[in-house]
Amino acid sequence: MTAGPARIDAVRGLTFRGLSPSRATTVSVTTTRGADTWVSLGTFTADQNGVVDTGQMPSIAGTYVGRSAMGLFWSQRCTNGAAVPSTAGEPVASTVHVRQHGEIVEVTAVRRVAHGPDVERRPAAKGLVGTVYLPVRPRRIPVLVLGGSEGGQNDLAAALMAAHGHPSMALTYFGTASLRDRIEEVPLDYLAAAAEDLAGTGPFAVYGVSKGGELALVLGATHPAVAGVAVMVPSLPGVSALHSDLQPWSGRGAPRGMPMGHVEPPRPGELFAPGTAFRTARDRGPRITGPTLLVTAGHDTVLPPLRLEDPAGKLLERVHIEGAGHLIQPPFLPTTATVAPYGDGWLLLGGNPARNAVANRIAWTRTLRFLRLLDCQ
Repeated sequence: MTAGPARIDAVRGLTFRGLSPSRATTVSVTTTRGADTWVSLGTFTADQNGVVDTGQMPSIAGTYVGRSAMGLFWSQRCTNGAAVPSTAGEPVASTVHVRQHGEIVEVTAVRRVAHGPDVERRPAAKGLVGTVYLPVRPRRIPVLVLGGSEGGQNDLAAALMAAHGHPSMALTYFGTASLRDRIEEVPLDYLAAAAEDLAGTGPFAVYGVSKGGELALVLGATHPAVAGVAVMVPSLPGVSALHSDLQPWSGRGAPRGMPMGHVEPPRPGELFAPGTAFRTARDRGPRITGPTLLVTAGHDTVLPPLRLEDPAGKLLERVHIEGAGHLIQPPFLPTTATVAPYGDGWLLLGGNPARNAVANRIAWTRTLRFLRLLDCQ
């Protein structure tokens, strides 16, 4: 098999030729991400011409079963059992082993990238913590990308959006020496400065996940240049972060703080599902004032599905995905992490690998379509 780099969100099956016809063939994919190793395995039956095409053929055993062109990538499992896939924007290299009759018959490398040479990147302006991804020929609305309460920044989503033509900024808004330690009274002026660095005084969109989705909704309601927001499994605007009674955001237009209610941190080794501990009423959600894509998951054990009010009946596009958990991310990353380290215990994310993979692909496809519609306004 020979192939050039593929974009991380692109569908590309693996094809192998010259194999023994009609024989069971195992294909394994091993990927190193930082200090973690991720592995997957599929078993296929070579056709009468000695060909295995993982994009067309079903896996009959392994880390996934059935037909899924990218199953060998989303079904990867971390060998230490405790990692969540990185959202870094760096290239991902994998090694593929093909076996028949118990012997390795082919070894090849697969490289997947977030963007090509037609995207440049630079640090965010002074005073901001983030990275800007700029298409050489920008042709679509800029996007401010906000991660969740895990901290850091979602470079992968920003880099992929730039590959689709959107100037994008992956922004860190807490957890570094120059910012708030926690999501407590984060100033909205900081987000306004990021928007100016990215888009000047022009319109821009906001993409946020989890707590970053909440912040995206707040920006949509307070910043006049926001053309639309795409929010994945967001929390209710204004509700405090876990183990805090302080309001998360501060500044003009920031929603009134709503303490979530004291929730004891997990004890060592305890499995923690904070979605069951929210004491804030969810009967009515905030009103939206601009185009909004809301993605919620039916088996989210971190946050209850948010409701939004759309008085005009024309601004809200809602996508609810049954069976999926809280970890919504760009497609074809491993979806097998249904728990994540949290303090001394474990955070239950919900869902199952197959449904999470479906959710990621649906959410990403709908997000890109939503952003294209904003271009037309």
